[in-house]
Amino acid sequence: EPARAHLRRATAEHPTSTWGSFRKVLSIPTMWWIILSGITFNFSGFTINTFLPTLLVRFNGISQARAGVLAAIILGLTGVAGLTGGGWIADWLHTRSQRARLMFGSISTFVATPLLYLGFTRQAGDLEATIILLAAGWFCCFPYYVTAYASIQEVVTSRLRGTAMAGYFFFQLILGAAFSTTIVGAVSDLLAHDAMRLARAQAMNAAFRAQGLHGAMQIIVPAGALLTCIMLAIASGSFGRDAATAAGHDLLLGDD
Repeated sequence: EPARAHLRRATAEHPTSTWGSFRKVLSIPTMWWIILSGITFNFSGFTINTFLPTLLVRFNGISQARAGVLAAIILGLTGVAGLTGGGWIADWLHTRSQRARLMFGSISTFVATPLLYLGFTRQAGDLEATIILLAAGWFCCFPYYVTAYASIQEVVTSRLRGTAMAGYFFFQLILGAAFSTTIVGAVSDLLAHDAMRLARAQAMNAAFRAQGLHGAMQIIVPAGALLTCIMLAIASGSFGRDAATAAGHDLLLGDD
């Protein structure tokens, strides 16, 4: 960040309380939609990060060590290309249209939705197809970070950037991450008991638990990606106006 003498003077002359700053951030329409996208994206993200190794062990019958390696490929290795390449594409698109960066994130998560669904609906033992589809799907999800995070910085004034990111992460983690694993676990248990009843079994076993987790993830992870796609598309509609307002405010303060 460059030196901001004008900004420091403006802040000293017109101090803003923490709650006042937070209210200003939440008064920006684009911020609301990006916050909502963070909630839905994190719901999918924490679900797949937490339960994928367990699913691979339960449903496909592989060892924990192998499941860990495969999960690292799906969730980690894809990020090297997804974040780097996605960042370059997002920046390039942004020079051509103000809406393009967020729309890129929206389209990426839209493409990810069927890939993730197909990956989670493969039959037990079809491990190769599962890995390819889930890796491709999560690769398409990584551009979310480089589109949403960068856009937040442009729709708020310079002195509200920290507050904006704090608010975004608060809602993302509290409403997205904190409840995702609990809800997925509850849905998994419900589906496992349904499978047990359909089989007219008298006791729960590992096979029913595997079916339950498999069913829960094939519903929740793709649904989160699809909702994220919708939120980013809506956010792109108000981005240009909100970014221009923030830039005008900074220019007025001499903060360029």
